Amino acid sequence: HIPIGLFENLGNLEFLDLSGNLIATIFPKTFNGCQRLSHLTIAMNILTEIKNETFSGLTTLQFLNLSNNELTKVGTDAFKCYNEDDSIVCNLRYIDLSSNKLATFNLQEYFPGEDKFRNLSLILSDNKLKSIDNDSVIWIIRTDIFPELKGNPWNCSCSNLYHAFNVLKDSPPLFCEYPRVIQGESWTALEDVIHCNETDESRRIRDWDSAETDEIDVKNITSQVGGDDRDVEH
Repeated sequence: HIPIGLFENLGNLEFLDLSGNLIATIFPKTFNGCQRLSHLTIAMNILTEIKNETFSGLTTLQFLNLSNNELTKVGTDAFKCYNEDDSIVCNLRYIDLSSNKLATFNLQEYFPGEDKFRNLSLILSDNKLKSIDNDSVIWIIRTDIFPELKGNPWNCSCSNLYHAFNVLKDSPPLFCEYPRVIQGESWTALEDVIHCNETDESRRIRDWDSAETDEIDVKNITSQVGGDDRDVEH
């Protein structure tokens, strides 16, 4: 692990590369002393979790590379940088979480207040993602940010992925792992192979996409279409 206080007196540090070590743990606020840090790489280590407030105080951080670790869990407050008045200030422009073991990733929870993350590039390729939750689909529509999602074992059953398919079908090709009958097929085969019918849920998301107002209550939409995602496989 990285000793607490290691970076306390490095206030002028802008670039830090810790890749290719055997770092298994990073404690919250480890980098608090790095007020000018803009690029941080912790790739190719053995991290399994990123805790809340790990990057707290790094209001100048723009580039974060956590690829090629063993991550299965990331705290939903991990990427939020707070001012002294607890307002969110985020200059992150690039986050690489590729080649980890993440099975779920709710974009709305990790990056609330879409206007603060408009220029974000997010890499989630080669993880364990099987589905995309409703809130994340709406977040993608609202921000016009399309995360890189290739190399994940997608469950392409109609009930599980149809609403996401309609939003992401024109992105770089994504391939199905389940059901077995279409294993290895591109998402673009969904309509032709299993003839998915539009559900009330996907129709509401489609209608939201075409709406001209930004004042819509996202949580209210979710509750109207059944809201509770417990029966959706993540």
